Amino acid sequence: MTNYIIFGRNQFYVDIIGHYLGAHEPGNFGLFHMALERGMITTINPRNIPVYEWDKDTGPSLANLTSFERFPLKTYYLQRDFDGQNEPYWHLVNEPYIYGTTGVNNLPDSQESFYLKQNFPNPVRNSTSLTFHIPGNGDVDVEILNNGGQVIETLVSRQLTYGDHTFSWNSSKYSPGIYICRVNWGGSFRTTKMLVYH
Repeated sequence: MTNYIIFGRNQFYVDIIGHYLGAHEPGNFGLFHMALERGMITTINPRNIPVYEWDKDTGPSLANLTSFERFPLKTYYLQRDFDGQNEPYWHLVNEPYIYGTTGVNNLPDSQESFYLKQNFPNPVRNSTSLTFHIPGNGDVDVEILNNGGQVIETLVSRQLTYGDHTFSWNSSKYSPGIYICRVNWGGSFRTTKMLVYH
C-alpha cells in the first residue's frame, strides 16, 4: 500500500485528483460541476490537471496522472437502493463519465441568458475574437487563463451594457498550448478553451 500526500493551490483540483486516485470518477460529483459553473475551476477532468511528483533528491517533476496506482476506496455515497437499484452501502462512484460533453456552454443561446461563444478562429495563430452576451447591464471581467488555471491577462474589467460584446485577444506573445477565456458577469462565469499555435 502506498500513501499519497497531495498538495495544491486549488482545493477543488486537490479533491478531483484525490477522488481519481481513490478510483472514483470526479465527473459524477455535482460539487465539481458547481465549482466549474461558478468559475472556481476550469476543468473537472483529472487528466487536464497538471500533476507533479516529488522526489526527495531532485524535487518536483511533471508526471502523467495514469502513472500513479489507483487504490479503490469504498465510501458511502447516497446509496441507491430503490426502484430496482441495489448499490451496496459502501461502494465506488465509478460509472464512466464523458468529460468532453459537459459544461454550461452547451446550453442553447438566448437573449435572456448569459453565454460565451467559442472563439474564432480556433486554433489561434496570432489573434482571435471572443463574443459573449450579457442579459443585463453590469460589471464584466474577461480574463485569459493558462492551462494551469492562472490568470495571465485581463482583457476587460468594467461595466458593460446589455447585449453582445466582442473583444480580440492577441496570443502572439504566448507559448503554444491550451488557454481558457473566462467571462465573469454578475457573479456567474462562462469559459471556453482555445488552442494557440504559431
